Amino acid sequence: MSLTDLLDDLVRSQPAPDPALAAAAWQEGRRRRRTARVRVLAVAAAVAGLLVVVLPGAVVSPVAPFAGGGATAVVGHPERIGRQWWVRDLPDRPGPVAALLQAVQEQRTSDEPDGWYAVRADGHRWRLPEVSHRTDLWPALSDDGRLLGRLATPAGPYVVHNLVTGERTSFEGIVDPGGREDRAGLLGSQSPAHFSPDGRMLWLPSALGRTMLLDVAIGSWRELPEGLGKPAGWAGQDRLVWLHGGGDGSLGSAVPLRARTTDATGATVADVELGGTSGVFASQWAGSVSKGGGEVAVTTTTAFSAAPLGVTRYALGDGSPRSAFVPVDANQPCSTTWSAGALVVPVQPPDSAVVVQDVVDGAPVTVTVAAPQIGARCLVWAADALDGPARGGGLVGTSEAGWTWWWREVLLAGVALVVAGVLLVVRRRRPPVV
Repeated sequence: MSLTDLLDDLVRSQPAPDPALAAAAWQEGRRRRRTARVRVLAVAAAVAGLLVVVLPGAVVSPVAPFAGGGATAVVGHPERIGRQWWVRDLPDRPGPVAALLQAVQEQRTSDEPDGWYAVRADGHRWRLPEVSHRTDLWPALSDDGRLLGRLATPAGPYVVHNLVTGERTSFEGIVDPGGREDRAGLLGSQSPAHFSPDGRMLWLPSALGRTMLLDVAIGSWRELPEGLGKPAGWAGQDRLVWLHGGGDGSLGSAVPLRARTTDATGATVADVELGGTSGVFASQWAGSVSKGGGEVAVTTTTAFSAAPLGVTRYALGDGSPRSAFVPVDANQPCSTTWSAGALVVPVQPPDSAVVVQDVVDGAPVTVTVAAPQIGARCLVWAADALDGPARGGGLVGTSEAGWTWWWREVLLAGVALVVAGVLLVVRRRRPPVV
């Protein structure tokens, strides 16, 4: 006789249950099952909602959600550049970006060497392809965040990548200067590059103090004459501004700093002395031209100058100071950037975090902070991004408190504890004895 037959005999030997009691028990069991399903669905919905909030900033990278004008220009800038679980390579068409971030060492592992990263307006970033493990060949970013210029390989070419359309314009003959004999097309290291306001032209540093001008529209380039100074930026679509003169590295030098304006061929249009700059040493990072082209900001450092650290704005028309000297512990080598009427300066970072501040109105105001864990150094801004709203700060804004960089992990740990508690309660629950 099988076990099934024995159980059937046992059931038949028992008296029939009370129909009312059976109905009540069935209803009670149904209620408990419905309650358990509701609890499980509620927990699942909470977890799904949490992942929707947490994962976009940590892993998922949708295409250009913070771009405007048909995704052709960046809108806004990151208030926080936080830790990211998964950093992917830059796609062909990510849309306009807000900035380029130098020398991130994600998680301090061997497969994440120092390099350059594109940063979206909400702080999400992608990895730029490496050029022979060098980070001193600075990429360039247009004002609208649409065009990215960089050296593709040590042997060239230099490429301007349209982040909206995915198109690339190549410039053959521009190469890594390392170990090569002096010739045209050697890309200068540790120096900023400047797109023209409309993005048509790109002004690149070249080796041995020369510079190159790239025409993005037709894919051609040429070198400009030597001895004009150090590039500071564009004063309009066809005017270049150079800084020259100033201190030569000796503290006793009394030569004033001058701003030279040339046309696109290098012919001088104007050359004015900047008031009160005698002996001030101008590094390749010192000058920055305003978006309207009417002013130039000069950032001084103590590297080769007796002048205190800080920044002063000057009129390009006559060289007169437009602002009082503002003491700022500027981070070198990093570029200052103009937004609409404001000067944004990278400040010496505490704990290896980038802190960018607006110093135009006196007391500095923090614009962007970066997590110390990612080892950020410098930012190359799309100037238009700084004109837009701050994004990605959430409830913590620009706070640098340690816990603010780990909020996703803290939140997920809390949810995991809640889920574990709910499941434990459901498993231990027993029906009442009737």
